[in-house]
Amino acid sequence: MKRIRPVTMLRAFIAVVSVIVAALFGQIRNTAQGTSTERATILSVGSSGGFVPVGFDFRNSARNIVNYDGSHYRPGPITMQYPGPALYPLLQNKFSKADLAKIDKLARAAGLQTKGFDWGVPNTADVPNLTVSYRGTKHSIPSFGIGEESLTAKQRSARKSVSALLAFLDTKPGTVVKPTAVVMIASKTHAAPTTDSNIPVVTVDWPADSVPLTSVTSCRQVTEKQGAVAAAFLAKQNELTRYRSGGVVYQVFARVYVPGDWGCGTP
Repeated sequence: MKRIRPVTMLRAFIAVVSVIVAALFGQIRNTAQGTSTERATILSVGSSGGFVPVGFDFRNSARNIVNYDGSHYRPGPITMQYPGPALYPLLQNKFSKADLAKIDKLARAAGLQTKGFDWGVPNTADVPNLTVSYRGTKHSIPSFGIGEESLTAKQRSARKSVSALLAFLDTKPGTVVKPTAVVMIASKTHAAPTTDSNIPVVTVDWPADSVPLTSVTSCRQVTEKQGAVAAAFLAKQNELTRYRSGGVVYQVFARVYVPGDWGCGTP
């Protein structure tokens, strides 16, 4: 029987240990970087459904995004005019550990950690639902803040606690995010001088150094240089603007991408 040399055994042992360590390191690194929205985000608040214009849900970022590192994003101010901007601004600020602890306390007081919580359905129609994801547990709250008189005391109390949480999230001032990435989708359309209400519609050439619009006819997250160029260009347009690319005219829906955004998934 051939004997295995100690050196050979040692090399084999080192190789096995190296594979295990590499796998563990990769897992730790992926967890730290946040390979999924649920892993990277404590709280995300948005809306869905209701009687809203085409593209409304896609163009609007979450009402609030709070990440594990304390970063917080929410919509920035815009003027009350039509047409509005093609790309809505976002504000950012940083929550302290004490702030994050209070957010957890308020979220748990509202029952957001409980799956399948019954929020009740007010007697309303065509009103968007408030969507809340707290540490991976998702809720859809129908007609939040409207027609809640018909609900049970427990349901009204939970909704009141959600209101307190949202109020706390907006207490700190923020600075405007300088976008370097966007989530966008383009659909073929036609150039039109005005809308049905005689509001001017402008058709402009899409920047050649950004992502070709033929490649975003389905949702795409655009980052790095192409994302920065697209964001800077869209920030100068309004929501009715049409875009010419490769001899074709497109309508574009886009929003600023920040950590914790659901990207091309669902809120």
